[in-house]
Amino acid sequence: VLKPLTQVTKEELMDYVNERIVRPKWLLRVELSTTLPRTSCGAIMRRVLAEAANLSIDAFPTSIAN
Repeated sequence: VLKPLTQVTKEELMDYVNERIVRPKWLLRVELSTTLPRTSCGAIMRRVLAEAANLSIDAFPTSIAN
């Protein structure tokens, strides 16, 4: 989730993270959002995020080319 008035591209974010972690854990895709689904008590609804990720997983490559 980006903070208000913050601008970053998916590529910038992926480059930043991938420079700091080992190759097997590199990000393959990034989804930017202004909000997260939350329950009435404020907890993040991880199930909803996982379902959304599973629905869009076919649109993205499963490996990275070097």
